[in-house]
Amino acid sequence: MSRMRIGIDMGHTLEGPNSGAVGIIKESEETRRLGKKVIKYLEDLGHNVVNCTVDDAISSNDSLNKRVSKANEEHLDIFVSIHFNQSSGGYGSEIYTANAKELPQAVKILKDLNALGFTSSTRSELSRGIKDGSGLYVIRNTKSISMLVEVCFVDNPRDVALYKANLDKIAKIVADGIVVGSINKGEKDEMTQDTVRLSACSQNPISLSMVEEIKILQNIVKLNQDGIAREELINKLPELKGGESRGVVTVMQRILIMKKFLSKGSDTGVIGPANKNAINRFKSEVGIPSSNVLVDKLTWRKLLEY
Repeated sequence: MSRMRIGIDMGHTLEGPNSGAVGIIKESEETRRLGKKVIKYLEDLGHNVVNCTVDDAISSNDSLNKRVSKANEEHLDIFVSIHFNQSSGGYGSEIYTANAKELPQAVKILKDLNALGFTSSTRSELSRGIKDGSGLYVIRNTKSISMLVEVCFVDNPRDVALYKANLDKIAKIVADGIVVGSINKGEKDEMTQDTVRLSACSQNPISLSMVEEIKILQNIVKLNQDGIAREELINKLPELKGGESRGVVTVMQRILIMKKFLSKGSDTGVIGPANKNAINRFKSEVGIPSSNVLVDKLTWRKLLEY
């Protein structure tokens, strides 16, 4: 299993202007109660967890800015903000992502929370769904893949009873979803620690081609050429802003061709407008927010996944 760098934000301050919803339970208390359990599950799995929680702030903007600043300093693989909802008559779970993107992590968490009973209706097949969180500060401003999980409604007796009875299960659902099925699945993972998600033993064409491209990148940055994309490789690859040429640029273009974001013959070694559009489409597809860096460490990581 690949070790991840995960940011967990236990939403809202403990007191003051950003202290969150209050109902049968208090949001700021429950985000911490649940969040600490999520962190423990993730750390027990060997993942590196960064706590982005802010307990005290002078304003809501100050609270939000501190959380995002912490997340962006840490070069996260994913940022997850844990919250609880409030609405007269509302119940069930929902998740916010950029442009309502159905990230596999969000889909997994929501599906399992729905299965536990956190649905928007007494008809269990109805879900509140994945919603557009582009307007939310922590979604809009974090550089990594990000999502905000609204576990349930603090003012709904059914939701609160279900939450209190299943706190450990909910924490496990969130942690499991973040790493997409790595808890209690018992599967044999083809990845070694410190690798990006890949299938080095696979015989499908894109896997075989990707191994060769990884070897070329390893040669460029003077690493052992074994075709496995470890953290060491990701850290040595240069960030691309659009003016670079040849070398890693050509490899990046061939990978985009493999992934169907560029047409054949586009591996010219020069980053042109079509390349920039392709990279931005790829980043949007995998949930990476736009930035002034065209290909950053997280984008390299996602490019090398197969």
